[in-house]
Amino acid sequence: MRMTIWTRSTVEVLTPVELDSSEQTTTKLPSREKSQFNGIISQSVLLGYSNADKLTIFSAYSGSNGITVILSSYGYLNRRVYCRLFDRNKKEIYQKAVSVFPEFTIKCSESSSLQPEFVAVTINKKDVPENIKKISIETTSQNKREFTVCLAPLFGESPKILMLIEFIEYYKLQGADSFLIYSYNISGETEKLLKFYKNSLTNLDVIRIGNETKCLNRHRCRHEMQLQDCIFRSQNRAKWVATVDLDERIMSIKDDLTLVDFIRTFDDPKISELRFRCQWTLRYSEIPQGPPQIDNLPMIIWHNTSHVAPQNHTTKSIVRPENVDSMGVHGVQKFRNSKLIVKLIDPDVAVVRHYRFVKGWSFFLKEAESFGKFFEFNLSPGLSSLIVERVMSFQLSVAVNDAPFQKKNVTPNTTIGELNNDAILVWKDTAIVYDVTSETNEFGPATTMQQLGVTSLSVLYIYTTAFPCPSGDLRSIVPAQIRLISQFASAASSLFNQKGTTAAAPAPQRAQRPEATAGSAEDEDEGMKSIFSRKILDSPALLKGITETMFFQLKNDPQGLARRLPELVERFFENKDQTYKEFEAFFRLFIEEEVHKEEIIKNNPNSAEAKMFLEAKRNKELINEQYLHSMTHHPEDQVPVTMLYINLTINGVPVKAFIDSGAQKSIMSMACAERCNLNGLIDRRFQSMARGVGGTEKIEGKIHLCDVRVEDAHFSCPFEVMNRREMDLLIGLNVLRKHACCINLKTQRLEFGNGTSTPFLQSFEIDTHLKEIMALPEEEMHVDEEGTSS
Repeated sequence: MRMTIWTRSTVEVLTPVELDSSEQTTTKLPSREKSQFNGIISQSVLLGYSNADKLTIFSAYSGSNGITVILSSYGYLNRRVYCRLFDRNKKEIYQKAVSVFPEFTIKCSESSSLQPEFVAVTINKKDVPENIKKISIETTSQNKREFTVCLAPLFGESPKILMLIEFIEYYKLQGADSFLIYSYNISGETEKLLKFYKNSLTNLDVIRIGNETKCLNRHRCRHEMQLQDCIFRSQNRAKWVATVDLDERIMSIKDDLTLVDFIRTFDDPKISELRFRCQWTLRYSEIPQGPPQIDNLPMIIWHNTSHVAPQNHTTKSIVRPENVDSMGVHGVQKFRNSKLIVKLIDPDVAVVRHYRFVKGWSFFLKEAESFGKFFEFNLSPGLSSLIVERVMSFQLSVAVNDAPFQKKNVTPNTTIGELNNDAILVWKDTAIVYDVTSETNEFGPATTMQQLGVTSLSVLYIYTTAFPCPSGDLRSIVPAQIRLISQFASAASSLFNQKGTTAAAPAPQRAQRPEATAGSAEDEDEGMKSIFSRKILDSPALLKGITETMFFQLKNDPQGLARRLPELVERFFENKDQTYKEFEAFFRLFIEEEVHKEEIIKNNPNSAEAKMFLEAKRNKELINEQYLHSMTHHPEDQVPVTMLYINLTINGVPVKAFIDSGAQKSIMSMACAERCNLNGLIDRRFQSMARGVGGTEKIEGKIHLCDVRVEDAHFSCPFEVMNRREMDLLIGLNVLRKHACCINLKTQRLEFGNGTSTPFLQSFEIDTHLKEIMALPEEEMHVDEEGTSS
């Protein structure tokens, strides 16, 4: 069948995107997805018109359809800006007024006579360009990559290493020959992994995205920008491009059919998008902190899977980038040619498997349940073994190549005989010592790494140094990268002390594993809160390490820690100047209190005290769930409100006035009076004290009649004069009533009774006013109700 879905074009006229499918599509889309076809970004995400970022170019590309600019600035959708082109000497050769559509995207026209090499975008025609960008000029290659995977921006401190390895290795198995990885604000471990992949693969690019934006749903806006950049970056480089998130796997139902083979079956050039329906496989816990382990691979351990979602509900796509004009999160928004079509993929052929972490997602689970029954999904044994082997080989290679004493490539099938005779293998908290020349060895030279039980492989190191060290200090040869030094040293030392010799042990022995750490899977169900364990209190070494880490974070990044342990941060700042010794006692007491609560809940759940603790715990969970729901569906409620300012003139001097209908009187600062030459008109007889929410301040006097010009009209206004540096001029209720003013928030204008109206200023204009006119440091700005707009 064929059906038509309507999307928005650059001139705000709806144009059809043709769909081609042999299956029946649902006639009613879930309400939460309707915004997909109302524009590139859901209207609920759009902030006020005045909250736009500073106009900045992220990238610029030249193709068969002219020059396309991708902005990193939020808030310019459908606004007119000027695209300005420059030659190789940065001499301007072309200028045109264009609209930003879709969000973050500007379509510039090439000069017919000169080939531009640089581009800039300005708000006004005569503005001096501040962000001239080199244009990426690439001709269409005959040797295009066949299948490129674009990964949505990585961000945050949650463990990503294992899932990222699984993501890349899975899509490599599916035939992907190129990757575009976008990232911002990620952990050092993730950065290290990306660096390794970038150095080892010639077909993987890492694109950094800036983190500064006024968009409330920051990740969503960065994702929208990344999608446009991915499409235009790939238009001359790749035949097909998949746009997916880190936890999404587009998967053929047939085990022997890879994605690249599936794509090759579509030889109709009009088919420019393959759209896949979604299934959710639920992850009930986050990947544990610490070294990634094979046993935690999401595709291997999670199986509870939803029924396939209705058509066009949170779909994902593989597209021909050369035919796409704008890309959305869940499908193409606009093709370059109205004859191009979308192929709706039958879920019996291929689907998107979304390995979704359920925390904070309960509001959507009911909707997912409405699609049909959940079922147990398992990867085929062949695919499972391939993924494990690829991930395991990669982890071994990375870990060994990081070791300071020896560089050696290792795979799961590497044998003991292929390593040095006196090598020591270290993973987790276990040490194995072996001598391959000994006849009593349980493991011989042909024993493989897999047979040794090496599964947590990112902390596998190979040493060729005799033990114990001449200095007697085992730690002196353990590389600084290993953060489990105390556990390893304890286990290995006991083993060596039993032997009492510098020779390697005659038979392999597995040291007794110490108590589980805060990063182990057993105690990792709630991430950082796994420190609330009796095991931690009973292990001085572990407690000391965690205490040092917490003290460092509280001193250097309290905001980041507050998102995970708000109670700890709040209590710490009651005495934030405490010494480390004082913090040790404070932190131990804090853990003891939390452990005590958990033990009461576990051992005596029906007691009044347990019920009180449970009620507090449930309230916190409810608050977090409501906050996530609010951020997703009502993000405008979280926006710091930009205050209302207008431009006016007094005695020929331009002034920015703050409109405050809650203030009884209108106020002028002494600095403003001096700039406007009104000092001589201040009546000092009206000195008094002003009382308000902020406290009490002295009124220096009053200007009875001041001529204020707004647009082309003049108004007489009285002002109280005060020494307030942060408030240059305030128009209060007395002036607003006198001139019958209307604060029209729909049109974003201040309207006067005589018909005069003037627009409210944008936040960046107010920032400039506070910094330059009044010479205020940024931390003293009061543009927004809850802080600075920036």
